[in-house]
Amino acid sequence: MHEREYNRLRKQIESEYRDKLRALEIVWKMAGKNGVVPRKAVVDDGSLAGMVRTAVDRTEGTFSMRDILAYCREEGDATIRQSSVSAILKRMADQRLVSIVEAGSGRRPTSYRKP
Repeated sequence: MHEREYNRLRKQIESEYRDKLRALEIVWKMAGKNGVVPRKAVVDDGSLAGMVRTAVDRTEGTFSMRDILAYCREEGDATIRQSSVSAILKRMADQRLVSIVEAGSGRRPTSYRKP
């Protein structure tokens, strides 16, 4: 087996694992009170924005773009760009899905929290 084949198989297995995990999370949330999925429950839809929403949903207290980026890289692709995650978080702040605790400056990232 060559490295290229190994990487292809690894990506395929990781993708299938994430799909099964998403399905399990959906079933678990639907089995909650009265079979209703809570409004705050977030399921990763396979997109980067979905992954960011899931990461935000799983955080407690304040967090930064770096925290969310680390989660996304752990759960998905290691090549996810910082600027992409930052843009999604800014969009979520505009939609009032997260609130800004402290605006970033220079190398210090913006701090967020769930409303």
